[in-house]
Amino acid sequence: MPVPAKLTRTVLAAIISLWPLTSTLASPAHKAALIDRYGRLLPKASASCITCHTSDPGIHMPTRLADIPHNAFGARLAALGSRDIETRLAKIATEDTDHDGTSNELELLAGTSPANASERPTPAQRTDAALKQLPLAFRTSDYAFRPFKPVPPRPTSNVSIDSLLNRYQTERDISANPAASKEVLLRRATMDITGLPPTPAERSAFLADTRPDAYKRLIDRLLASPAYGERWGRHFMDIWRYSDWAGWNDGGQVRDSQPHIWRWRDWIVESLNGNMPYNRMVTLMLAADEVAPTDQNALRATGFLVRNYKLLSREAWMEDTVNHTSKAFLGITMHCAKCHSHMYDPIPQTDYYRFRAIFENYNVRTERIPGEPDTTKTALVRAYDADMTAATYLFPRGDDRNPDKSRTFSPGVPAFLGGEIGVKPITLPAVAAHPELAAFVIDETRASLQKKLAAALLADKNDPRAQLVYLQAQVDMQIFDAQRVIENIELTGDKSSAKWVMAAKDIVRLERYKRFTDARILLLDARKRLAATSDKDKPMAQAAVTQLEKDVAAAEAKSATELDTAYTKRIQSLPNQSTGKRTAFAAWLVDKQNPLTARVLVNHIWMRHFGTALAPSVADFGHNSQAVEQGQLLDYLARSFMDNGWDMKRLHREIMLSAAYQRDSRPSAKMLQRDPDNVSYWRFAPRRLEAEGVRDAILAVSGQLDRTQGGAEVDQNLALETKRRSIYLRSAPEKEAEFIKVFDGPSVTECYERKQSILPQQALAMANSKLALREARTLAASIYDALPEKTHVFTAIRNAFIATLTREPTTAEMNECVRFMASTAESTPGKAENSLHRRLENLVAVLIQSPRICNHSLTWQEEIHDATEIHTST
Repeated sequence: MPVPAKLTRTVLAAIISLWPLTSTLASPAHKAALIDRYGRLLPKASASCITCHTSDPGIHMPTRLADIPHNAFGARLAALGSRDIETRLAKIATEDTDHDGTSNELELLAGTSPANASERPTPAQRTDAALKQLPLAFRTSDYAFRPFKPVPPRPTSNVSIDSLLNRYQTERDISANPAASKEVLLRRATMDITGLPPTPAERSAFLADTRPDAYKRLIDRLLASPAYGERWGRHFMDIWRYSDWAGWNDGGQVRDSQPHIWRWRDWIVESLNGNMPYNRMVTLMLAADEVAPTDQNALRATGFLVRNYKLLSREAWMEDTVNHTSKAFLGITMHCAKCHSHMYDPIPQTDYYRFRAIFENYNVRTERIPGEPDTTKTALVRAYDADMTAATYLFPRGDDRNPDKSRTFSPGVPAFLGGEIGVKPITLPAVAAHPELAAFVIDETRASLQKKLAAALLADKNDPRAQLVYLQAQVDMQIFDAQRVIENIELTGDKSSAKWVMAAKDIVRLERYKRFTDARILLLDARKRLAATSDKDKPMAQAAVTQLEKDVAAAEAKSATELDTAYTKRIQSLPNQSTGKRTAFAAWLVDKQNPLTARVLVNHIWMRHFGTALAPSVADFGHNSQAVEQGQLLDYLARSFMDNGWDMKRLHREIMLSAAYQRDSRPSAKMLQRDPDNVSYWRFAPRRLEAEGVRDAILAVSGQLDRTQGGAEVDQNLALETKRRSIYLRSAPEKEAEFIKVFDGPSVTECYERKQSILPQQALAMANSKLALREARTLAASIYDALPEKTHVFTAIRNAFIATLTREPTTAEMNECVRFMASTAESTPGKAENSLHRRLENLVAVLIQSPRICNHSLTWQEEIHDATEIHTST
């Protein structure tokens, strides 16, 4: 007697789930394979064991998969042999196994059985399945690996963001939303580009601008704002894993990252504001020490490499460098091949170590900057090749304790990406190998010695100690001049020449005299202390004097001996060559023949404009990535980006001037059913600002935001006190601002894409935030002071809405706010005007704590439909 179908399905599912653990079972066409091929296009009815197996096994209770016979469709798959299931599904996609006039694939997409002729799709199901075949065709074209092939030439006409999206929408009978209002576009664009809400004055000016190109002028103005570099700098700091120095030390040594790495952050902001081409930015981050070795502004860019520094584990340091360089610029997961060949992508283990060899030689160093000789206070930290002979070995199973030293690896890129990197060693200028030769170091050192000499001249000439100090200052200046002479000889001549020997001996003579003078000063000071010492401490003070008398005698005797050439060097000797590996890699990375770099960058920028990426897996374009349904658009933008000089501001303009970006956000029930994930971008999906934008918006609407740019990081514990932009708050392991963390701030470990959460703690953080309450009072005071009459409640409410939400209140909102202000009158006794002021503070506090202040562009009508809105108790 056959068992019920429902029970059989349960047993089938259980057996199939155990298949990988049981060697006696056959290879099944299980649900995972169907889902891998068809993804979200596959109906639940087709994602079933009985799609390939009969529901009546003919026995009471099957215990093995072998007991469950295939139906006709499953038998056809099994007959194709041992090829992977996705390949077999593709091979019989157009066949009609049950001979009912409908192809296997169409039946799978319709949710009907491809093995049962009596189960035919209805006309509506056929239409729906046919529409699904359009995105499926692109999905199954394996776009995951198309990014590793050249981008097709950019069409010369009739192709744009909107033409590609319109075609996609037309094929699927999707109707796009109309354009949003000017008020909405102003807020959307301003917060998108600057991370700050528009001011009431900016709102008035834009609404009054009736010129046809008013919106384009707005975009140009915003991209020219210094706030653009800060807003988008924070985005790129996510992608490039920016982290401030954590302040961890081990035995007095820096353990992770480096102090002063904030200069890299400033370089990012400045480069974006200056519209530095992206290919140049990439080159400088990877190899500024080779392509611009004397430019300290450019050298800041190598903070990308400095950030990975780890004192206690060179292996972890190199692993982070390989992993995050490949993810950030290529969108591939190289680290998967450290221990074995990649499980999904064609990256053998040997390719991992060829890629690692690009970075094997580099280290980090700290250099003096103009105006500050003390590198503990502020300095430049940057990358350089410290060891020209460092070898790269393969670690069997990734175990760095037992390297395979039978062979070394030359630098290279994964073979499946194509191309080779031509490495040529680079001879560095003298100042790169000897940073003390920098003109500013010489000038500042000389100025310091001259200042010391001038001060000594002013001292009392009758004071024996002052006379010695003057001699000391003189000899210091003479030693410096003599060192400059011998440095020039060494850089241009032969150390064995008679000229060098004479110069070296001259320095030794001066150094001996300096030691004699220094000892005499110390002796005078010791004798003075001895005279003032109590009887109890005299023996110790006398011993010090006796020792210094010996030191003076020894120094005097040494001065009389024959001179040698063992002088003390002023400059350090660092390598005067660099391997050139990172320069070669950077050149390959930004070559137009390798457009993967452009695709990855365009994808990141698109995601941060729209909230969703064209290629969903932003850090993994490989086989394990999600399907890409707008690949043609991604290719178009990548080609346009490269052909136009890797110009990011131009890319922003192209995106923001598109109809897709300017669309209204309000949903349509029909379109939500047809395209619930907004894959076709039929509307501009609303979303919350990232954590830094939430905090910055509060400070901006009150007029209290400190617009000062750059400088050392601000203590994260001052997040609610300081008025600097959030990009300048310290962000490091175990040192993150709590307010930023609550609103899904960046992970300092890896943050290629931020995930937004909706939590009650966020509402509580706003309601209990002294930052929000303080700024609410400040804004309320400015609104109150500007009232023409202190009893104009309607004007106060209107101005509060415009200041915080960039729009006027609706009639319903105005009525509600009037009732709110009236209801709080009793709790604010005193004069009428003071009562209004206090009630206005309460209203502004509510508006500032509202989630609407943190949204990009929502109008009141859009807000009531927004399913992601955070409601606060205020």
